[in-house]
Amino acid sequence: MGLFGFGKRRCVIGLDIGSSAVKAVEYTDYGDRLVITAYNQKPLESKEAAAEIVRECIIDGNFHTKDVITSVSGRGVVVRFVNMMKMTQEELERAVQFEADKYIPFELSDVVLASQKLEEIKDPTMSEREMKVLLVAVKKETIEEHIDILRKAGLNPLVIDVDSFALSNAFEMKERLGPKMAASDKVDALVDIGSNKTSISIIKNLSLRFSREFYIAGNDFTEAIAKRLLQDLQEAEAIKTNPAGREAEVEEAVKQLIEDFANEIHLSSDYYESKYEEEVDEIYLSGGSSKLYGLAQSLEQIFGKRVSLWDPFEGLEIDTSNVNADALARNAPRLVIAAGLAARIRGG
Repeated sequence: MGLFGFGKRRCVIGLDIGSSAVKAVEYTDYGDRLVITAYNQKPLESKEAAAEIVRECIIDGNFHTKDVITSVSGRGVVVRFVNMMKMTQEELERAVQFEADKYIPFELSDVVLASQKLEEIKDPTMSEREMKVLLVAVKKETIEEHIDILRKAGLNPLVIDVDSFALSNAFEMKERLGPKMAASDKVDALVDIGSNKTSISIIKNLSLRFSREFYIAGNDFTEAIAKRLLQDLQEAEAIKTNPAGREAEVEEAVKQLIEDFANEIHLSSDYYESKYEEEVDEIYLSGGSSKLYGLAQSLEQIFGKRVSLWDPFEGLEIDTSNVNADALARNAPRLVIAAGLAARIRGG
């Protein structure tokens, strides 16, 4: 689902403009196969430099198109799954203009609203006359700022999406193209750890059922390590994933943070499980800090469930004449949002 749609092309860039980096992945659809034809990422030191960094990222990566699909997230974005009386999509679009203020903490004149019927999703609280509706509100200024960056970078925005949708789209494509499909009744929690925020999406049958953001994220882990080990932030960032003999110190530095992080996941999974009366089966980690030393193992102990990292490019062909396959594989966890955005080339 995208807030704005302006058409589809055979070649498209998934562009993730994060708080600390710009990440871009280009997919080309040849009909019988989907190929990664370009990839690049660059650090982003300030919001003011975003347009120039995006422009450099695309030029240096030798991308073949200016058509991009990008996304927004953060406190200016609200995603709700609500129950409403059954109606047509046209009726729904009119109805949400009157019902949205029950769910949206902003003035409706300040946001762009989008809604979609989710007729395949039911929960035990729903009557036969009700349907599940996905309601999205994004502050207009958030969208305008994003589009301004893209225009200044010389790019053509096709769709402005939401991070949580891109996260689930990436996982869906990985499952469909990979060696095996998810079990038909399996419930997965996708946890994407960015620099300043963490996104969690809960999906069943590859369909998004719940999404939320919380604000324990990568920078918090880095700062805790820096403080405990008396390192600067750059050194702590490297130690975070490769302790090189300081494993015990890193574990101690982030122990309380991991417990707090797990509590936030618990809040989401407990809400889902009480709403739908079914448990989350497995947790998948992505994002730059998903490789934090000991994180996956600690979460497995806390939740008693399998916790693993995943590769959004599994099953995809790579054009190695333009893409460094080793660098792509090494950075795959931090490229999940960009991959999910590019996956829209297949109508996701």
